[in-house]
Amino acid sequence: MLKLHSVTIAFPESSRLTRLAGKLAAQLESYRVPGDVRSRIGIRHIREVEEPWLIVLCVPETREDPGVLGEIRRFTEDGRYHQILTLLVDGKPEESFPEPLLHEELPDGTVVDHEPLAANIVAPSEGAALRKLKVEKLRLLAPILGVSFDELMNRRRKRKIRILAAFAAAVLAGGCLFLGIAIHRAAVFSDQQEKLTVQYGIASEARDRATEEKESQRRSLATSVGVEAEQVVKTGDTELTMLLCLEFLPDYGDLQELTGPLKDALDMRCAAGYVPVTAGKLEYIPYQRESWIPMEEFLEKTGVPDVDYYTERQEFLFTKIGTKGYLFRADPLELLFSFENEHTLREGKDDDFDIVNYADGELYLMHHNDYLYKIPTGELVRKKEWNYGDSFNASFSSDGYGIVWRASTQVLVYDIVKDSVFAVVSPPFWPLSSTQFAGERSEALRKRDSSKLLINGIFFHYQEGGTKVPETLPEQIALARKLLNGRTLTAEERDQYGLGD
Repeated sequence: MLKLHSVTIAFPESSRLTRLAGKLAAQLESYRVPGDVRSRIGIRHIREVEEPWLIVLCVPETREDPGVLGEIRRFTEDGRYHQILTLLVDGKPEESFPEPLLHEELPDGTVVDHEPLAANIVAPSEGAALRKLKVEKLRLLAPILGVSFDELMNRRRKRKIRILAAFAAAVLAGGCLFLGIAIHRAAVFSDQQEKLTVQYGIASEARDRATEEKESQRRSLATSVGVEAEQVVKTGDTELTMLLCLEFLPDYGDLQELTGPLKDALDMRCAAGYVPVTAGKLEYIPYQRESWIPMEEFLEKTGVPDVDYYTERQEFLFTKIGTKGYLFRADPLELLFSFENEHTLREGKDDDFDIVNYADGELYLMHHNDYLYKIPTGELVRKKEWNYGDSFNASFSSDGYGIVWRASTQVLVYDIVKDSVFAVVSPPFWPLSSTQFAGERSEALRKRDSSKLLINGIFFHYQEGGTKVPETLPEQIALARKLLNGRTLTAEERDQYGLGD
């Protein structure tokens, strides 16, 4: 969902619709009402519209999206059904329009059927859809401004005709001038020079108009990219945010759409503790191991009764016999210790355990994320009582830390042996869906260290002390370039945000 003054743009969350909403917002923001229309309605810019309006981006997923349906319900309950506009992006109307737009329920319980008139940008490619949007935005602006679509469209056509007429007149004047020079070759040199000066002035004005038009288009693109950068920084991808803003800074340092996201990205990146850096994926390394000892040999060497299972983890074997858990070293096979707790007292399989390393080189057995035993003595180091609302992620680092979620909004990096919270991370997105350690991988333990986290696809790096973000824009730009360390936008990223080569 995107808010632009009194206009709300609602859509199902996706990268494509987020980009489209940003482009639409930028075009609405940059639109200037024609003079004759402005003198009649008294509105020059969309920011002067006081009544609330809702624009719904319609794709097949829109019909079931709870956020979009909630916004529609809010407008209809306030009696503002006719202030809801639709932009058909994909699919047919009957496939993409939410049910409340097709059938309005009035306060007295009666239902009124509607056939919403939608601006339509359905196209085979995203680029073609954006080209159609340049015209279809007028179909959305017309009801917001209280005028007809034809009135705005005719103004656009007349403007194009005036530009073409002026160009044709300039070409014709130039042709007549050169024809006159050919016919009157013997004329006085000063007269020729005067005519050439007039022609040069016409050409200069045309060049200046072209330069102004190009600059206007680039400024609009900068505004649009700034809107998208504001969405990117909310995901925690600070590097991509800085790269998008630096594409147009310092040239457009007066645009809050660029300076705001840059400052937000620097604030995130320069804080102490775990800071978001960039999106990416962690290379998956399959866990290769051989079965150290067959079940029959295990029973024979240990002399234990028949068991349902034993579990192998690193160089250890774990099994449960009766109400006790047993930890063996695999090679050579030897019993290290046995233990009994509330989990082993339960009937059935009880193989939830992990081997945890710690910075002092000690090894520990973590049983059911609750009990921690020292290897090889079997000493019970602690029993953890988890607070209500905390959820252990069962993910351990190679240097003795675990991950705890709190209410799906915070990540706690937990010192397993000291029984204390090492760091609290509050990602700029909600809810959390996945978290894992992402530092250097220990081949011996087959785990990664705690120097990095990967949360919802965003890498968080740990840094001891924070850095103060400068106040001035030039210093902020210099700091951003230093933090990027030579990284530039990829070809795919430039294409995604319409930046070209």
